[in-house]
Amino acid sequence: TLFEILGSSWQAVHESKLVRAIGGEKISETLRSVLPNRTDRIVDLQYIPHVSADNTILGVYILTADVTERETSAKALRKSEARYRSIIDTMAETYYETDDTGKLTFVSPAVTEVLGYTPSEVVGRDMADLYTDPTKRTEFLKVLGENGGVTRDYLVELRRKDGTNVWISGNSRYLFADDG
Repeated sequence: TLFEILGSSWQAVHESKLVRAIGGEKISETLRSVLPNRTDRIVDLQYIPHVSADNTILGVYILTADVTERETSAKALRKSEARYRSIIDTMAETYYETDDTGKLTFVSPAVTEVLGYTPSEVVGRDMADLYTDPTKRTEFLKVLGENGGVTRDYLVELRRKDGTNVWISGNSRYLFADDG
C-alpha cells in the first residue's frame, strides 16, 4: 500500500494533499521515506484530480514512482562534477577543449595566468588564432593524428593578450563524443 511505501507517519500529510486534490489542485512532490526495514527511499508523488467532462471531481489519482536510484545517481554525478570543477579551477596548467572545427569549447581559469585572457574571452575562438603562426596549428594536428591522438611535451608558440609571445609545452589527447 501507499502507507507501506511512505510510512504510516505520512498519513496525515497524505490526507491534506488529498483534500487539496479533491478541490481540483494537481500536486507533485518528491519525498524521502524510511521503510519499516529501515531502507531509505525517494519517491515522486503526484495527486491528480479525476475530472469528468462537466468538470465534476470524480476522485483523485495518486501516482507514485520510486526514484531512489535516479536521485542517488544524480547526487553522485553532482559530486563528481564538483570534484572535477575543483581540480580544473585550481590547477596551474591550462586545460582546454576544442570541437572538431578547432573552436575552443572549454578553457580552464589558468589561461588567464598563461595567456592573459579570461576563459570567456577565448571560448568560441579558433585555437589557431592564438598561435603566433596559425599554420603551426595544422602541423600540430597532423602530429597528433600520426601519434594515435596523443602528444607529449609538444612545443608551440602562442600569442598572449598583451601581444607578447610565449612558448608552451603541452600534452594533448583526442577526446571523442559518445557518437564518435
